[in-house]
Amino acid sequence: MDATEFAHRYVVRFDDLRPSAASAGETKPPCQSERLTVVGEASERPDAGVGVNLAYLRCEPNEGFSSPSYPGWEVLMPMNGRWRITVENREDVELGPWDTVVIPGGTFHSAVNVSDQPAIMLGIDPGSANTGVLAAESIAELAATLSDGGEPSKLPK
Repeated sequence: MDATEFAHRYVVRFDDLRPSAASAGETKPPCQSERLTVVGEASERPDAGVGVNLAYLRCEPNEGFSSPSYPGWEVLMPMNGRWRITVENREDVELGPWDTVVIPGGTFHSAVNVSDQPAIMLGIDPGSANTGVLAAESIAELAATLSDGGEPSKLPK
């Protein structure tokens, strides 16, 4: 595989992402968001075989998104701004940039941008039942890198 083919298949530029259609659970106020799918469900890119859904969710102040209860876990990580996370039957929690919450499978949850400017949240969930372990291992490796003093790369604005 040459460099051009590799880049087409595996490199995703944030500035090239376009909002995809929101799912039904994300269209009711205050749940107004733009989903920028990187890999997985609704992606226009070829299947890279990573086995996860990864998307950025961009929301204006006081807007957000909700997710129905589904079997797999979901990881949410704000890229900027402040977010209020609500998980059924639990107290709300507020997250800032690079904070991370893992939502257990089978629980309804929502997130609202509580900052005074547009903000972006990263969402990751298993692409299929047989790849969740691989994704969890990758997330664990990222967490270990950051806890050992590794620096996350600069985020796009």
